[in-house]
Amino acid sequence: MVQVRVIGMLVVWMLAAYSRADNLEIYLDQIKPVFQERCYACHGVLKQKSGLRLDTTQFILSGGQNGGIINLNEPHRSELLQRLTTTDQNERMPPEGQPVDTEIVEAIKLWIKAGAPVPEEESPESDPANHWAFQAPVKPQITHRAQHPIDGLLAEHHASHDLRPQPLAKSRLLMRRLFLDLTGLPPSPEDISNYLKNPTDVEYSKIVDNLLASPHYAERWGRHWMDVWRYSDWFGLGAQLRYSQKHIWHWRDWILDSLNQDKGYDQMILEMLAADELYPLNQDKLRATGFLSRNYFLFNRTTWLDKTIEHTSKAFLGLTMQCSKCHDHKYDPISNKDYYRFRAIFEPHQIRTDALPGESNLEKNGIPRAFDMHPDEQTYIHLRGNEKDLDKSEVITPGPPRFLGNIPFAITPISLPPEAYNPSIREYFKDTLIREADEKIQTLEQAQQDQQILKGETDSLVLELKAAKLLPAAIRTKFHATRLKAVHPQAEKITELEQQAAKAEFEYEHAKLDWQISKGEFELGKAKESEKNKLEKKLEELKAEKIELRRLHEKNPLAFTPLRASVKALESPAETNDERYRPYPETTTGRRAALAHWITHPKNPLTARVAVNHMWMRHFGNPLVEPVTDFGLQTDIPKLHRVLDFLAVTFIENGWRMKPIHRLIVTSQAYKRSSSELNAYGNNLKTDPNNELLWRQNSVRMESQILRDSILHLAKQLNYQMGGPTIPPDQIDQDFRRSLYFTHSRDDQNKFLNAFDDASILACYRRTESVIPQQALALANSRLSMDAAVRISKVLNASISSNDSDHESFVKLAFESVLGWSPSKEEMETCLKQLKTWEKDMQVDKQPLSPRASLVHALLNHNDFATIR
Repeated sequence: MVQVRVIGMLVVWMLAAYSRADNLEIYLDQIKPVFQERCYACHGVLKQKSGLRLDTTQFILSGGQNGGIINLNEPHRSELLQRLTTTDQNERMPPEGQPVDTEIVEAIKLWIKAGAPVPEEESPESDPANHWAFQAPVKPQITHRAQHPIDGLLAEHHASHDLRPQPLAKSRLLMRRLFLDLTGLPPSPEDISNYLKNPTDVEYSKIVDNLLASPHYAERWGRHWMDVWRYSDWFGLGAQLRYSQKHIWHWRDWILDSLNQDKGYDQMILEMLAADELYPLNQDKLRATGFLSRNYFLFNRTTWLDKTIEHTSKAFLGLTMQCSKCHDHKYDPISNKDYYRFRAIFEPHQIRTDALPGESNLEKNGIPRAFDMHPDEQTYIHLRGNEKDLDKSEVITPGPPRFLGNIPFAITPISLPPEAYNPSIREYFKDTLIREADEKIQTLEQAQQDQQILKGETDSLVLELKAAKLLPAAIRTKFHATRLKAVHPQAEKITELEQQAAKAEFEYEHAKLDWQISKGEFELGKAKESEKNKLEKKLEELKAEKIELRRLHEKNPLAFTPLRASVKALESPAETNDERYRPYPETTTGRRAALAHWITHPKNPLTARVAVNHMWMRHFGNPLVEPVTDFGLQTDIPKLHRVLDFLAVTFIENGWRMKPIHRLIVTSQAYKRSSSELNAYGNNLKTDPNNELLWRQNSVRMESQILRDSILHLAKQLNYQMGGPTIPPDQIDQDFRRSLYFTHSRDDQNKFLNAFDDASILACYRRTESVIPQQALALANSRLSMDAAVRISKVLNASISSNDSDHESFVKLAFESVLGWSPSKEEMETCLKQLKTWEKDMQVDKQPLSPRASLVHALLNHNDFATIR
């Protein structure tokens, strides 16, 4: 009996143990991940609503301020289950999103019935402040004896993982890689042969310096940063501008100029976010606020600001702040209130277009730029992200996320110089208007000499010329009156100047109406009967306008219309044009300047890391931190964390200048290595098949712009002119400018560039690489590749001996020029055989391309042409 009792107790104990283990597994595998995803934001280490935490079983059993949430005696009465299953939207948890799946609810029931077993050594959520990316980068000590710091840091990983790096790439491929990487254009055969004569580190470094000094460096890397910063030209519906801004190409040119000057990245951020506050009269720097202008959206201010918040935080901080718009961030220490504090920084800003020297018509040219139009605009939390449901119990003060509160953030309102808030008083604008007026006078005087004009037209022309000659005086007097009042508002002479300006404007407008009436009478005299009623009505309106003009002038002899050197972007379709010309504020809040200084403060742990991560990715094909837009808690510490921090600290030490980082990367052995896995050490592929520790270089496909530019460069067709207005995509086969100058918007994109994964206008922090049939068809059949093949063959023919009838020199030079390497024996034999076949075919049937052009065309379609090895 005793033995039976012992066996029975053992069975019960084993069943209980099995049940406990089974339910522990349910808790760890099913329940806890859901709590982490759906509940920790409000009941974890960041926040404990009602004093409740759910990140460990002990916390769950302890309950919160309102008591326990688990009833072990009556599991079905547990508050936890009641709140998860109730249909009352005010009581259900979690409050956002869909209810927790029924399967999970059932799993929680089983777990509670089993006594809510506690896992051994269960740890609570770690303090977000301890997350690797939120700690200031520290420059690591390099223990390896490698001459280059990057190689020394990588060598430590290689040694600990028993990896053996691949040898350096062959010199020809290395030169092709370097040239394409730094300028986006392939090297010439001469460039390669010069290096082959002296393939030393010293010579290589000289080439690197020359490429970084080339203006083409900015075009290559400018397109990279245009991707990150979401460059897009304006688009809308017909003539209605709905997104971005006209003339935003000035921002693109600012990017290129800044890169060629090697301007500090910190300074670039200051200018992009707050040039209007920090440098209000510097037109070159004001171009930078195109970063903000690009986010413009006509129909909804909240959508506009949402995009500004999202892409400012992603681009510069690697934070997904948009996730906290409706509720506290589910993973990162960014509260719902933090989101609206960040919004408050941008709340006052608007976009306007200012005139540039030499052009007064803002439709033709001008600088789209940011400024604070509504400094007193208040920010409220949008309940659950609904802009129509505001929590007006608290006005939100501007500021960055509080978890980075150790970085100084101080807002100081800034008084603007008069020329900043009243751009019409700038001397160059007055000079532009006078020049345009003088040109109009010259044109009319020339027309007056034309003997073929009818008498009625001559009379009208006389009156038009009379009015035109009055315009310069009106411009000058209005300019001087406005400027004096803006610069010296208490000056005694203001009234006198205003009277002169009003009189000059009246005389000009009166003379202009005389001309328009005379012209109308002439047109009426020769009009058909069916048109006369309309013309008579127009004449009556002009005569009435003339009477009203005199009445208003006599009523207020000091009133005149100010010169207009700027126009504010429409804030909604309902806004009138008159509202767009309202006076601009004389002060700016200084909020964006404070944010820019905060982002670029050396204590900010994110900014430098995010920047060097983008640069590294574009040199090696893969980033150190993935995804590049999220350095938050969901992103584990990168395997090459020490490399990342070394680059980040070095970046800051070098004044945030990019060229030293490029130079550091491309002169490393890691960069120079072969991308091939051929003859690789066996453990490399076994231990690190994805090359995360960089035992070889990565092959990457050319971006669409570089592919097109390389074809034209080889054909000696590429137009190297830099900057200027965008070019319509339908001119891409007529205007051989570099591809970054073509209009890039939702409505205007080139099909060839699109086929090769052109940058998305919505967001392109990292380009995709697809393989689709259209790519092969574009390279095989496009006019671009066909014409280029003919031209490249002519260029190559001119470089070799004219009596070389066996084609060997041509084949060798074609491979070296187009693909960057010399043909093998088998490749040479195949090409020579095919050239002879094409020659025979030409004798029988006319071919679209000559044999040599056909060979070049085949090489342009080779995978290794579109690939950077």
